[in-house]
Amino acid sequence: MKKVVTLCWALALPFFLFASSLIFTPSELNDFNYFFGKDSTAKVHSDCPLLKRKCSGTIKWADGTYYEGDFRFGKPHGEGKITYEDGSFYKGKFRQGAPNGIGIMEYEDGSLYEGQWINGWRDGKGTYTFSEGHIYTGEFEEDLMNGFGKIKLLSGEIYEGKWRDGLANGKGSFTRKDGSRFIGQSEKGKRHGEGIIVWNSGDTLMGFWEEGLMVDEATYIFADGSSMISFWEEGKIQDELTYIDVSGNELLGSLEMVSQMITSTEDQFFSASKEKLPLVFYGIAMEYHAVQDYDLAKTNLDIAYLIDSHDNEISFREMIMDLTASIDSEYMNMLIGKGSLLFRF
Repeated sequence: MKKVVTLCWALALPFFLFASSLIFTPSELNDFNYFFGKDSTAKVHSDCPLLKRKCSGTIKWADGTYYEGDFRFGKPHGEGKITYEDGSFYKGKFRQGAPNGIGIMEYEDGSLYEGQWINGWRDGKGTYTFSEGHIYTGEFEEDLMNGFGKIKLLSGEIYEGKWRDGLANGKGSFTRKDGSRFIGQSEKGKRHGEGIIVWNSGDTLMGFWEEGLMVDEATYIFADGSSMISFWEEGKIQDELTYIDVSGNELLGSLEMVSQMITSTEDQFFSASKEKLPLVFYGIAMEYHAVQDYDLAKTNLDIAYLIDSHDNEISFREMIMDLTASIDSEYMNMLIGKGSLLFRF
């Protein structure tokens, strides 16, 4: 019987990526060295004998596996197609019994790989379409995503950058549904090191992550030149905020005070920064969403919505409502055990 090698790809998305990492498990992959050392008694039919240098024909095995194509000395060599008893198949180039060159593999679960092969391994450039609908296009090495590649998730979110052993690893960018982008470093499928988040409004957040969690100082730099400094420990924001206006004046504020809505327009910190605070709380919610702390994410989204006045030059209400809806959907899927793991940066 053919051997089966179970391969675990961690993409995330997904994502990469799982809270802030990408973990995908594609279908089991046939060991294409199926023709080496194959018990000849398992064959029920063969058109091409071992001593014949070139031949075109078929081999059938007792388990239902079927090959049709070119042979060399009894082994698939050239163009051919092998179909397994579970319905999966490989069609393309063979060399001495194994896929080598350009070929297509369709798996039992409906996932599909099309690209380069070396000695039975996905190796080189190719495209893998997951059964869930996610699509990775890029470099492979020994069956795993290695090198540079791009994955588009079913949600429309995209990670593009470096991969190592099936995980986002190195410099890359992740584009979210709201149009914002994380640009920075990752390690083993999680944000790790310096990074920046850029919104379509022109506002940015510069921070540092360790194993997917924001740590130390994080600074918003707003489009008008003002900024907001916050501090994080192990993925949790601390209470104090510092707002620096365009003139360089520093104002200290309390996260708790704002979240309890006991500030007033007479409060200097709130009065000066109120147009920026909706994005600040939205950004906080995004971090909690990334680690699947849905309660804290929704709490901060509620605050962002309440203080996002229609009088603001830029309103973030649509983004806030969209993220709230995504969290509700994810939470429900988690409760009923539905849905795949996510890749979030």
